[in-house]
Amino acid sequence: MLGVFHMCCRVDCKVGRRTACFHSKCYDFRLHTVSLKFLATTEYSFRPPISEERRRRDRILRILTRRLSVSWTIGLPDEICQMIAGYLIRECATVTAQELANKDSPDNSIINLSHDVYVRYITIEGIRYIYSLRNATQSTIIRGETLLLDSQKAREAWSVHVAEDHLGIRYIQTSPSPKSRLPGLWWRKLSGPQSRCILTKTDVSLRKDSPICRH
Repeated sequence: MLGVFHMCCRVDCKVGRRTACFHSKCYDFRLHTVSLKFLATTEYSFRPPISEERRRRDRILRILTRRLSVSWTIGLPDEICQMIAGYLIRECATVTAQELANKDSPDNSIINLSHDVYVRYITIEGIRYIYSLRNATQSTIIRGETLLLDSQKAREAWSVHVAEDHLGIRYIQTSPSPKSRLPGLWWRKLSGPQSRCILTKTDVSLRKDSPICRH
C-alpha cells in the first residue's frame, strides 16, 4: 500500500515533508548542485523589510550596469546597459548565493570571553556580516582578523548582545546594554555577566539557540 504525504515550504510545518521550491528559471540557471548547505545559508531568519529588498535589487542593478558598460556592451549608452542589466538581476543573485555557499566555512568553536576575541567578516551584497570568532593573541592573529574584545579593557560586568538581520549576525557587543539601535536590526541578549564562554556554530552562527557554557 502506498503512503501519502504532503510537501510544504514552511519551516515550521509539522504535518508535511519539508521541501525546497525555486523559480524555474533560477533552478535552470544554477551553476552547482543545490546542497543542504546552500539551503541553510539562504534561509531567512525572518522576512526582511521591503526597503531592504529594494536596496538589494538596486545594488545588483548598479553593479551589473557598470560591469556591462566596460565589457561586451562597450559603446552603448548607460541607459541601454541598465535596461539589459534589469533582465539579469535574478540570475546574478542566484550565482552570488551559490558561490558564497561553496566557500569553506569555519569550524564550530568555543569562545572564552575572558581572553581577547578576534573576528573575521564577510560581505554579502554590500553588507558586512560576522564570518568567524576565535580567541587569539596579537602574535597569532591571521590576516583579515580584527580585535573584537580586548579583555584588558573589560573592567565592568557585561553581557553579550547580538545584532542580526534576516541573513545573519552583523554586530556583537559586550556591554551592559547595546550601544546603538540601527534600523532593520534585531538585538538579542545572548548571555549574562556570569557567562564567560559561548559556542559559535558555522553558517547559522548565533542566529538561533546557541548553547552557552557557563563557567
